[in-house]
Amino acid sequence: MKDKSYIVASLGRCGSQLMTETIHNHIWGHLDHPRPFLKKTRPFIREYPTEFKNGTVYKTHLYPTDFSKNCKVVFTFGDPLDIVLSIIRKAHVQSDWGPAHFANFKANWADFEKIMSEDILRFESMFDAFCKEQPFELMTVRYEALWDIEKEMSDFLEFDLKMPTKEERTASQIRELVPSHEMENFKNGYKSLIEKINKAEDIKIWSKK
Repeated sequence: MKDKSYIVASLGRCGSQLMTETIHNHIWGHLDHPRPFLKKTRPFIREYPTEFKNGTVYKTHLYPTDFSKNCKVVFTFGDPLDIVLSIIRKAHVQSDWGPAHFANFKANWADFEKIMSEDILRFESMFDAFCKEQPFELMTVRYEALWDIEKEMSDFLEFDLKMPTKEERTASQIRELVPSHEMENFKNGYKSLIEKINKAEDIKIWSKK
């Protein structure tokens, strides 16, 4: 495990932190690691390093790059409505989080109010960039299915991955509170992405070119 570098990319709010922590725990143990150690071995990156270090689990919202041979890349996606509702909730609970999250996607925080009707974070563009054949080892996984595909994920990662106990998403609990007109706006604004995600396999290992 420590002879590989792991990159966990995602649409955000759909299991990337969970996957990052789970992979890291399998490599380094379920310990109360000091913050400097975590910053070194489990960093969140806004630009790719010149060298991907073995034993490190990188979390990011960057588009794919020319990953080196020691890298295993995981891309998580999920229900677009749950993702957007999770963003809205988090942004209201933690005022400084929203602008930072938008910056991670190179999006304009001033457009936040449009998020229920427009793909302002360009989720579809990122989904398309990852979900295709790549010149590196890539596994794409659906957040909602993570607990059902442990064996397949383990085969790709080359170690026995066990997910922690599943907890119900807060976003899933507030779906019924979304007014009908906002739901229609969402379905229209994210129609293409919704169709692509609905058709996507829960897990797919993309062959290297």
